[in-house]
Amino acid sequence: MVEGAVVLAVLTLFVFSGMELGMVVMRCNSLGEGSRRAARAAIVRRKQASQLGALGPQTLACSAADSNAVAQAINGTLATTDPTSVQIQVAWLDGDNDVDDRVQVTLQYQHQMIVPAALGWPCCCLRCAGPLG
Repeated sequence: MVEGAVVLAVLTLFVFSGMELGMVVMRCNSLGEGSRRAARAAIVRRKQASQLGALGPQTLACSAADSNAVAQAINGTLATTDPTSVQIQVAWLDGDNDVDDRVQVTLQYQHQMIVPAALGWPCCCLRCAGPLG
């Protein structure tokens, strides 16, 4: 009975750790896809985008639950993630939003881990920087 309790505790820790790792990888991938979509939304709304409404060159900081064009672009990509917990930052690196200027999108999410929280370890922060376009 003692051996069973020890083995069951270790097996349970491995199972929940595997599930936690899968959740972290899935959220990291969804943040990566979201940053690509947000960068695309920022790129097509440069200075010449009169019908869509221009973005930039000032830095945009918002959450994924907001109603702006960048937040709406990533709505469908945040699997199992609360949109109010995802912070978005869009920065125009060259100081302007002309056609050949670069834009960087950063998504940040504070992931509450199940297994380390049960053991008293701190949570981790997932951060994904999007492509430069």
